[in-house]
Amino acid sequence: MSFDVSEVFDRGGRELIDVLEYCVLSMKFDVLFVFAAREYRKGPSVPAALALYDVFCAPAAPAPVTIRSLLPPRDLRLPPILEPLREHVARARRDAEESGEPVPVLPGPARYLFDHLVDGLTADPEGSMARLGDEYDPRREPVENLPGGRMTAGQRAFVENVWRLRVRPWLVSAGFRRIANVA
Repeated sequence: MSFDVSEVFDRGGRELIDVLEYCVLSMKFDVLFVFAAREYRKGPSVPAALALYDVFCAPAAPAPVTIRSLLPPRDLRLPPILEPLREHVARARRDAEESGEPVPVLPGPARYLFDHLVDGLTADPEGSMARLGDEYDPRREPVENLPGGRMTAGQRAFVENVWRLRVRPWLVSAGFRRIANVA
């Protein structure tokens, strides 16, 4: 049974949470990134842009997307945009700590900042977005959709030690509120 992942993203609700949970359990980071990038487009902010890059796109990202040809060091579109923002945030924090004044809010980067990655991930008919529509059965629980109906030791270690302790809190604090309910 095939279903349209984009429609699930648009509808939201329990079905969306289940799909995202399956993607966390099965370590399908491309789908998580596409979801988060779509959320980012609705309300771009500096913390959200930096979190998306650091979690999914940076060379040492804890949940890297698979389309490496559109990421540094092969594609250098993102670092020149994000590094000045990162430096400004760090400088503003230091100044705020010294002066006791609140950190000034920066205008958000362009809402289309990650579109080239989303386009690359969604356009591939062999990619993870297309495969998810074929391999995930929305009538089953997220764990039941895993091969054998259970997580491997590697998947369990990722969920317990990386997703829950690092990635999920990072994304939620950057403004991706719906991620708080996932895994």
